[in-house]
Amino acid sequence: MLGPCKPVPSTAGRKIILWTACCLALVGASAAWAQQSAPAAGSMEVAQASLLERRVSLDMKAQSVHSALLELARIAGVQMLVRDGGLQQKPMPGLRGDFSLRQALTEILGSSGYTFQQINEATIGIVPPAQERSGDPVLDGLLDLADAGGAAGAAAGTTADDILPTIALPDRPEPESGAGPRPRQSSPQLEEIIVTATKREQSAREIPVSIDAMLGADLEKTGAREMRDYLREVPGIALLEPSGDKPAKISIRGVGPTDGANQTTGVLLDDVPLTDPYGTFPIADPDPFDMRTVEILKGPQGTLFGASALNGAIRFVQNKPELDHWSGRGFAELLSIHEGGTEPTYGAVFNAPLGETVALRASGVLQHTPGVIDFKTPGHPEKIDGDDVEKWIGRLLARWDATDDLSLNASYMQQKRHIDESGFTTNFEGRLERDNAPTSSPTTLLFSVATLDARYDLGWATLVSESSRLTKRMDLRLDATYALANRVAQLGLSLAQATQDIDASGYLQEFRLVSSDSEPWSWLGGVYLNKYTADIDIDLFAANTGVLSPLLASVLGNNAILQAVTTENGISIANQHFHPLRADDRALFGEVSRTFSDAVTLTIGGRYYKVRVAGDTTTRGVLNLVTKQQLETNQYIEVADHGFSPKLALTWQAGEDVMIYANATRGFQYGGVNIQPANLNVAPNTHPTFKSSVLWNYEIGVRTDWFDRTLRADVTLFHIDWKKPQVFQADDGAIGINGIYIDNVGAARGNGVEGTLRYLTPIPGLSVRIGGSYIVMKSATEFATASGDIVPAGADMPLAPRVQAAAGISYANSLGPWQVGADLGGQHQGKAYNNVEHDFSVFDYSIINLNLSIARPDLPYAPSFALVAGNITDRRAFTGINGTTPSLTTLITGGDPPATYNRPRSIGLRVTMAFD
Repeated sequence: MLGPCKPVPSTAGRKIILWTACCLALVGASAAWAQQSAPAAGSMEVAQASLLERRVSLDMKAQSVHSALLELARIAGVQMLVRDGGLQQKPMPGLRGDFSLRQALTEILGSSGYTFQQINEATIGIVPPAQERSGDPVLDGLLDLADAGGAAGAAAGTTADDILPTIALPDRPEPESGAGPRPRQSSPQLEEIIVTATKREQSAREIPVSIDAMLGADLEKTGAREMRDYLREVPGIALLEPSGDKPAKISIRGVGPTDGANQTTGVLLDDVPLTDPYGTFPIADPDPFDMRTVEILKGPQGTLFGASALNGAIRFVQNKPELDHWSGRGFAELLSIHEGGTEPTYGAVFNAPLGETVALRASGVLQHTPGVIDFKTPGHPEKIDGDDVEKWIGRLLARWDATDDLSLNASYMQQKRHIDESGFTTNFEGRLERDNAPTSSPTTLLFSVATLDARYDLGWATLVSESSRLTKRMDLRLDATYALANRVAQLGLSLAQATQDIDASGYLQEFRLVSSDSEPWSWLGGVYLNKYTADIDIDLFAANTGVLSPLLASVLGNNAILQAVTTENGISIANQHFHPLRADDRALFGEVSRTFSDAVTLTIGGRYYKVRVAGDTTTRGVLNLVTKQQLETNQYIEVADHGFSPKLALTWQAGEDVMIYANATRGFQYGGVNIQPANLNVAPNTHPTFKSSVLWNYEIGVRTDWFDRTLRADVTLFHIDWKKPQVFQADDGAIGINGIYIDNVGAARGNGVEGTLRYLTPIPGLSVRIGGSYIVMKSATEFATASGDIVPAGADMPLAPRVQAAAGISYANSLGPWQVGADLGGQHQGKAYNNVEHDFSVFDYSIINLNLSIARPDLPYAPSFALVAGNITDRRAFTGINGTTPSLTTLITGGDPPATYNRPRSIGLRVTMAFD
C-alpha cells in the first residue's frame, strides 16, 4: 500500500517571497501615498445642499436589508438610526453602481415599507411603516427629530439608547450642541447571506440543514475559477480530481462515488440538476464569476432535489438581470504555475435594462489553465506543459416583469472544455511528466442548459413553472497502452487505444406552489418530471488498425465476422454501444412548516418517486466473438425503483442569537446499468445492472452569534446510515482481461462533527475564520470483492478523509480613497483511500494561499488589482488515483496507475474594471 509521496523540493522557493514582498511594498507605498494625499479630517466634508445627495460607489452583495444599511453607512461615513423591526429577515438582492444616498436608500429599502429622513448634516433616520410605529413614543421622537432638525427630538426626551439598534459608522465630527442626540456606536456585524436552497428566499442562518453559502463576489476576489479552488474551504467535503479516463468525484461527509458509480452529490444551476442520472460522467463546473451565491448543502436533499442529491448538493445561483440599472464589469487575469506554463483568462458581464419591465444580462469567461505535465515519450516530439486546458463558459439571461403578478426569467448557459492531453501521471515519485504516451489523449466536453422560469403571484401563494433542456456531448480519446503494456508504451509504441463518445439530452419540468411569507404556516408542493437519454459508444481497439478495416473489407467483402470485430476505429477488442440509455424520474414532493410561540418551528416533508433506467445495448469485438462465439450480443437492460423519502426538521430559536435545530432526512440514489467497456460477462461474477442505494442522515446543530453579531460559532453533529453503497469492482476474466463493473455492498455507517467560527475583531477590517470536521465513515458489514479479497466490517469507505480543516485571516479597509485587502488562508485535507480495497491513499496534505488586493472605486471604471498566490509552499500530494485492478495479470507489464497531483505553487495577477 502506498501513501502520498513526499513534498518535492522547490527550486524557486525564494520567488514567492519576492512576489509577496513586492506586493506588500506596493500596498504599503500606496497606503502611505494615500494618507499623505488625503485631506485632513476637518476638510473631508463635501459641500452639498443635502446629505441625501452625497454620492457613493457601491458593490454590495446579497444580504439582509439591515446588513445593507450598515454597509452603506460605513461607506458613506454617516450615522443611521434604525429599529430592526424585522429588517434582519428582509432580503436585499445586491446593489452595484454610483448612487446618491437618496437613490441607494430607496433601492435598499425597496418594498419593505420603511422610509428614510435626514435628521441633521451627519444623521439619517430609517422610519418604519405607520402600522409598526403607531403609539410608539420612541419612534415618534425620531420623527420629531427629522421634522425639527433634531431640536424637537431632544425636547421630547428621546435618547440614543432608546433607538435600538443604532448603526454606527466611521468617525465623523460630532453634531453641534442642540443638533440632536448623539447616537450609540456599535461595531460592524457579520453579514447574513440570503439563499434559495429551500426554493424560497431565506437567510442561510434560518434553514434547519447544514449549509455553507459563499458569495460569488467573494469567490471572484480569491481568483476562484473552478470547484477545486474553493471546496477545500468547506468542512466535510472532498474533491477527487480526474485521473486517466475517470472524471472528478465529490464526496460529502464521507459519502462519495467510486469509479463508474453514480454521483452522490448533486450539482445544480439554480434549481436545475446538471448531474447525470447514471455514471460518473464529467460534471459541469461553472465558473463562479457573476454568480450570486454558491450554496453547499450537506445531508440528503431528496425532498426538493430528488435522486441527484443522495447526501448533498452544490447549487450555483445566478445573478438575475436588473431593471433600470445599466452596469458592466470585466477582468483579465494571468496565471503562472511553478514547473508549468503561464496562461491568461478573460471575463466580462453586462446588464442592460430594456424599458421598465425588461432586462438582459450576459456574461462570459474564456479560461486558459496552464499545463504542468511534460510529455517525453521516446520517438515522439516533446510536449512541455501539454495538459493545458481551454474552457469557455457563456451565460445569457432575460427578465420580463409582464405584470405586477407575472414574471418570466429565461436563461441559457453553454460550457465547452477541451484538453489536448489528459493531466495525469503514471509515477508515484512526484515527477510531473510522462514517458508512456505514444499518442495524444484529447477530450472535448460541450454542455448546455436552457431554462424558462415563470412565476405568477396569486396573493396567497406563488405558482412556479420551471422548464429546462440539457445537452451534453463528450468526445474522449485515450491511449491505453500504458495500462496493458507499460514497457511497450515507454518505447513509444501504441498497442491499444480507447474512445468514449456520449451524446446526451434531458428535459425537466417542475410545477410547484409556494405559500406567501406569512406565519405561522408556510408550505410548498409540486410535481417533477425528468426524461434523460444518452447514446453511449465505448470502444477499446487495437492501435493503428484503422486502415485495415477498409482494406480487409475490399478483400473479404461483406463478411459478417469482419463486421463483428471492426469499427470505424479499426479492429475492436471490446465495443459496447447503448442506443439509447434512458432514465425517467417522476415525483410528487412537498413540505409544510408550522411555527409555535414564535420560537419553535416544525417542518415535515417528503418526496414520492418512481425512477427507471433502461436501454438497448450491443456488444461486439474480438472478446465477445471469442468468449461467447457470437457476432454480437444484444440485450435490453432495465432497473426500476420507487419509494418515499421523508424529511423531519425541528428548530428552536433559543434566543435572539441562538438557534438549535435537528433533522432526519432520507436520500435516494439511482440504480443503474454497467457501462464499463470491459463489462462483457467475460468474468463469472459480472452483471449488467446494480441497485439503487438509500441513505438516512440524522443531525443536530447549534448556530450562535455573540458580541453584537461580530462572533459566529456553529457546530453540527450527525450520524449516517447508508444501505447498498455502489462500489467499483474488477474481476480477473478470460485471457487476462479484467471484468470491470459496479456492484452493491451491504452497508456503511458514519458519525461526524463539523464546526465553523468567524470573528470580526475589534481592529477595523480584520477578521478571522476557522472551520473543521472529523468524520468516520466505515463499512458496516464484511463483504468479498470480485477479486476474492475480504473487506472487513469497520474498514474506511473510499473518499472519506477523517480530518479536514481550514483557517484564514483577512483584512479589508479604506485608506483615503484606496481600498486595500489581504487574505492568508490554509487548508488541510486528511488521508483517504481511492477505493474500497484501500489500494492507494490520496489527499493527506496542507496548503497555504495568499491574496492581496488594492482598488480605487471612486475613479472612473473603479479599477482594482489583485495578486493571488496558491499553494505557496509548493506541497505535492495525490488528489486522484484510478480505482485499480487488484491483481495485475498476463498483459499488465508494469507501471503505476493513473494519478493526479494537486496544482503546484501558482501566482495570478488580475485587473478588474467596472461601470454603473
